[in-house]
Amino acid sequence: MKPLDIRARMLLAALLPVGVIGVLLVTVFLMVRVDDTQQSYMQRTRLVARQLAVASEYSLFAANLPQLQSLAQGVLQEPDVRAVAFLDRSGQVLLQTGLEARSGQLAYTAQAVQWFDAKRRLDWLAEPVFSGGVQLDALYEDQERLPHTYANAMQLGQIQVIFSRRSLDDRQQDILLLGAGIGLLGLMFGGVLALYLS
Repeated sequence: MKPLDIRARMLLAALLPVGVIGVLLVTVFLMVRVDDTQQSYMQRTRLVARQLAVASEYSLFAANLPQLQSLAQGVLQEPDVRAVAFLDRSGQVLLQTGLEARSGQLAYTAQAVQWFDAKRRLDWLAEPVFSGGVQLDALYEDQERLPHTYANAMQLGQIQVIFSRRSLDDRQQDILLLGAGIGLLGLMFGGVLALYLS
């Protein structure tokens, strides 16, 4: 193997540190951005489910199907929502609607439950509905603190919402492609500049 001449070694010495730092910076940027989009999606899905649980309290108590249907149609207009189901206090389905309404359902419990179907990229969120509702601030509380909010309330039923992660996956893919493009352009620019200066 022919040894590198002084010009090639200078070029390598100039490009290698820049390339390593550039790759590290782009990697960190991509990890932070992907995590931000993931956290934003999870917070939004939980907020939608909790708001629906609060809004459906009276309708579940009265088994008002037209009102539940109206609530379901409103939630289905939200981005990524694919299906909505309302269960009464005995765990029986009062109403279910949406593209994934027949995909199954989560167990009826007094706790908020979330499950992810990796194959179909769907999130199931179940939220209990209690009499007396919940304070607005509690919509943003951690899951561990929510049971204390309902300590003295009677469970009226449960709502279940199915979300699709397709748009989240698309956004994360766009972020990765953009980051890779920026990193590649940076390396190309550094290489051209190093060649010019040498």
